[in-house]
Amino acid sequence: MPQGSHFWTTDAGAEGLPQPMWACEGVVFHVLSGPPDQLPAGAVPLYRFCDAGHERHFWTLDPGGESLPKPDFQLDQIVGHVFPTPQPGTVPLYRWHSLHEGRHFWTTDVNGEPMPRPPYRLESEVCHVYPRESPPASRLAPVYRWRNTLGLHEWQVDIYRVIGDSPGTTKQETIARKPILADDWSDVLTKANQLFNQHQPADGYHLIDGHCANPLG
Repeated sequence: MPQGSHFWTTDAGAEGLPQPMWACEGVVFHVLSGPPDQLPAGAVPLYRFCDAGHERHFWTLDPGGESLPKPDFQLDQIVGHVFPTPQPGTVPLYRWHSLHEGRHFWTTDVNGEPMPRPPYRLESEVCHVYPRESPPASRLAPVYRWRNTLGLHEWQVDIYRVIGDSPGTTKQETIARKPILADDWSDVLTKANQLFNQHQPADGYHLIDGHCANPLG
């Protein structure tokens, strides 16, 4: 089950996500659907990758998943077809990224809608899709956005060992990565330190945020 704040899918039933924990925010854009040989010229697949727990998702035109860590992420499905360049009637689909959360947010709004900045920043223009206002058409499939009503986000926390004891020669060796569900950075600090204490690391081990490398303990 996704553990982030939002989930995107062409399934109006949210792929079985439990309600009312997840609430539908409506159609956010459209992708092309149908046999590839019956779609407009230039349309390419939009791939969805997910991790082993099906908790984190990543949408991309790259069948190799860009720089996603393997085997943590695997190809999950082809969501539909889109265009890599502007076409009549299409709009850009933007990808925003939160370094703190390690999460992505997809939107046709270049301003990122209401996503907080920081930690979110515009990462890239992924492709071109049909806007939410597109009239019904047999070849268009709506993409729905679902919101986690609990307001929790998954934060990745690393436990690592520092190797070396002189300035400029230390290295970090990650020995464990743990997910933490929290609603803000303060909550992350509290839960991360609780996790650190439970782990009972040996001398020389430290707890850091795996995405920011900020000391937490």
